[in-house]
Amino acid sequence: MEQNKERVIPIVDVKGIKFYNDALQQELIEVGNPDNRISAYEMLDLDDHLEFKFDQETKNVYEGRWDLPVPDHVATVWIRPLAATDPDGMEQFVSDHPHLDPIEHVYSWPLFNIGGTDFLLDGKYRGFREVENPWNLIDFKKIELDEPGRFYFDKQIKNIPFPHELEAYSPFEKLPDHIVQVELPSRQELIENLRLHEQKLKRAAADQKSKKTHRRKKGYKF
Repeated sequence: MEQNKERVIPIVDVKGIKFYNDALQQELIEVGNPDNRISAYEMLDLDDHLEFKFDQETKNVYEGRWDLPVPDHVATVWIRPLAATDPDGMEQFVSDHPHLDPIEHVYSWPLFNIGGTDFLLDGKYRGFREVENPWNLIDFKKIELDEPGRFYFDKQIKNIPFPHELEAYSPFEKLPDHIVQVELPSRQELIENLRLHEQKLKRAAADQKSKKTHRRKKGYKF
């Protein structure tokens, strides 16, 4: 990571090339050549990751057509969302762009510990949102929770590994210590849990409003 005057900028590896993952600038910036930059707007935003064709000769986005066969020196790259990797930079980016909505926790949401990290069950986005880094989200759609069971969780990135990352460790008996299996209720159980929880909160809010109305009619001061 690079320490600047305001924050630490994380570093990501792109096919052996080190880049600063700068969410404030919405760019990858090559560590050894800061003039070489890859904008997030040149990548495909696929919710849980950014994807692009990387030209290993130019060390930048491939300028040819992505929907046709590409040369051997061009590789498909997946990286985590810039915001999830650089939450401090993303907070500054949002503050500089008032039209963007900040991520706000609702601490009344159910809490789950996944692989040693606390997550809140996010009712709006239907996923698990990390308590310490709210930009890090595990989407229900990205994990197999049709039945109560286990899925793989990377304790370093605090999210599920990409499919190709898991394939690199096949057979799974050779998984590194930071990738573990965790167990949660099924997706349907989680959604039902959330629905009941939201109903409980609405009832509590209605009761509180009723009590305030009653006190106001009685002439009580708040």
